[in-house]
Amino acid sequence: MPRLIAVTGATGNQGGSVAKLLLQYPEEYRVRAITRDALSSSSKYLADLGAEIVQADLTKPETLSAAVRGCWGVFGVTNFYDAVCSLGNFFRYVILIQTEN
Repeated sequence: MPRLIAVTGATGNQGGSVAKLLLQYPEEYRVRAITRDALSSSSKYLADLGAEIVQADLTKPETLSAAVRGCWGVFGVTNFYDAVCSLGNFFRYVILIQTEN
């Protein structure tokens, strides 16, 4: 059974590259692309490749629970210049979410 991987920043350069690479191995991975704009052309492109598109915002922790629920792993990309979006804060939310489930 393929493992579900959530990819933050999936419509950007780094997250998008990871999402597209994982989508090349559908027997091993399913991709949940986390994006702020689920209707963007980049989101639609990933959906056409087989990704599940989920709208969430790392600056809004209340959107993260559903975004990562049921995932085997998370590839997290954040803006280094945004203290609210720091990777440490993101993983604190993920850890809290995982311990709730």
